[in-house]
Amino acid sequence: MANSDKYTDLLSKFQDKEYRDAYVNAEIVNGLSYQIQAMRLDRGWTQEELAELLGTRQSVISRLENPNNEAFSIKMLEALASIFDTGLMIRFVPFTKLVAETAKVRDSDLRPDSFEKEQSYIRAVTQEISAARRGGNVFNTMPLLVEDFSSGELDVSSMFKVSDTDPKRSRTEYSEVSVKPKRHVYYVTGA
Repeated sequence: MANSDKYTDLLSKFQDKEYRDAYVNAEIVNGLSYQIQAMRLDRGWTQEELAELLGTRQSVISRLENPNNEAFSIKMLEALASIFDTGLMIRFVPFTKLVAETAKVRDSDLRPDSFEKEQSYIRAVTQEISAARRGGNVFNTMPLLVEDFSSGELDVSSMFKVSDTDPKRSRTEYSEVSVKPKRHVYYVTGA
């Protein structure tokens, strides 16, 4: 079935209020259950270890990771965000945004980096930019967008595209730093 057919089919199903309510519930429960498990596994923790960090029993973690249980409270989600050292967003959105966001979820979206891990990438990029500025290759580089960090290898080879061979006049025309395999930091550059 083509993507447009899927969305047309989904749109027709959304005419039913009960279907919309069930869809929202399924996205919340399934999404959170799988994400909690993915983040735990990504950090190499057992359910027992996460339970200890959370100050609860392993059976609570098991229920949180089971999409057939609805054991979520905002207080519990806040505690998990603190333990995983990630942000937490809870908000109401139109159905079009809900469908668009849930349709494009990738495996890496389920495993957000901790604040500390993000900071190590930001420090590495900043050091590369500072080194480039000291070498006279970049002027007025300013981060514009940091998107979708995850573990990977920084590739800064594509960062520099010099517009002139005279070092006194050279400047960066375009700049993109990739964190392999699927992450990007975009910069605004100018003279």
